[in-house]
Amino acid sequence: MGTELWTARVHRSLVGAVVPYVRRHKRKLVSALHAPAYVREFLNLTSRSVIEGLSFDDLTTVGIDTGDVGVRKVTLDPARSGRVMRAWITFAVKNPAYRPPRPKLTVREHGPLIRDFKGLLRFFRTDAPRDLNRHIYGGTDCGASISVYLADGTTVHNGDPRWKTLTGDEKLDSFTIQTIVEGSDATVDSDHFRLPCTQAEVTAWMADMEAEADALWREANSDDDLDNS
Repeated sequence: MGTELWTARVHRSLVGAVVPYVRRHKRKLVSALHAPAYVREFLNLTSRSVIEGLSFDDLTTVGIDTGDVGVRKVTLDPARSGRVMRAWITFAVKNPAYRPPRPKLTVREHGPLIRDFKGLLRFFRTDAPRDLNRHIYGGTDCGASISVYLADGTTVHNGDPRWKTLTGDEKLDSFTIQTIVEGSDATVDSDHFRLPCTQAEVTAWMADMEAEADALWREANSDDDLDNS
């Protein structure tokens, strides 16, 4: 199982320690009510996002766990009165749904290559850059999109008006493929595919993206979440 680093924002309240927001490492804050089940279980959160069995003052004495999982850091945020009203807890937790990444595919074993912008268009069976995102969106169950990173240092994301002026003759450095999971704040983002890359590794990533997006959608739109909404 993969170990993930998360941060919880904890407030002092009359009912105890309350966690309104959590954040996976280097991602934006999301409501704790929409946090993955394994994160809520690790924090022992109730349906009101209260940490059960732990008072706010207990946070100042939480030990640092040097194992695979556990608390890595506690940062206290004192108010002007000097009384600590908020804290940040950074912790490591294991994701039970983690799947190890596919081994990198080699050109010799899995040829053919996407060598340039025109090759990328051919791979997705479209003639014009302006149609690329529409083809990818319609060709994936999760409604994915593509961003291209040009050799001149500019980036063109989905929805950028520049798509209409691109010809496909521009020198392409890399591209990413990603999707937003409907009903949640989650995204599934690829690493940069730097050219040249194999068609097979792009195909493999898209299959993994579809599977992960489906799992995240089911988690975010489970009956339990709907009952609590």
